[in-house]
Amino acid sequence: MNKGGQFYLVAGIIIAIVLISIFITINSSKKYRDHELKNLEEELKTEIEKTFEYNIKNGLTDEQSRTIWINFSGAYVSKIGTNKNTLFIFGDEDELILKGYRMNNSGDFKIDFGSGFQNIISSAGNFQEQFNNTATNITIADDEDEQEFKLEEGQNFYYLISKEISGEKKVIKG
Repeated sequence: MNKGGQFYLVAGIIIAIVLISIFITINSSKKYRDHELKNLEEELKTEIEKTFEYNIKNGLTDEQSRTIWINFSGAYVSKIGTNKNTLFIFGDEDELILKGYRMNNSGDFKIDFGSGFQNIISSAGNFQEQFNNTATNITIADDEDEQEFKLEEGQNFYYLISKEISGEKKVIKG
C-alpha cells in the first residue's frame, strides 16, 4: 500500500472537519444574535395581546388605556436597553403617541401622515411625542428603513425595534 496516499487522505479529512467546525460555529453565533430579537418579538406579541385583553375586560376609558400603554412602553424601553432603536406607536385613529429610545448616531425617526415625512425624533435618548392624526396609514422611517402601519378604528398599538448586528440592520415590527 501507498503510505503517502494514506497520509494525504487523513490530512484532507482533518482539514475538512476543521473547516466544517468553523462554519458551524460561525452560523450558530449568527443565529444566536438573531435569536435575541426573535424572542423579544414573541414576548411583545404575547404581552400586547394580554394588555389589550385587560383593557377590554376592565372597560377602561381611552385615557386609562393611554396611561397603561405609556407605562407598558416605558417599561419595555427600559427592559430592551440602549443598544437598539425602539419605537412604540399607540393611540386611536385621531391621536397617536410615539414613545421609545433612539441610539446615538442612528439617524432620525421620521413620520409620514400622508403628506410627506417630517422629523419627529432627532436627539438620542428616551422620547415621547403626541400627534394629531387624520391618516389611515402612517409610515415611520428609522434612518432610511420605512415601515407602514395601518391604523384601525379604536385603539392601536405597534412597535418598531431595530438593531445593527454584524454590520447588518435587523428590524422587528408588529
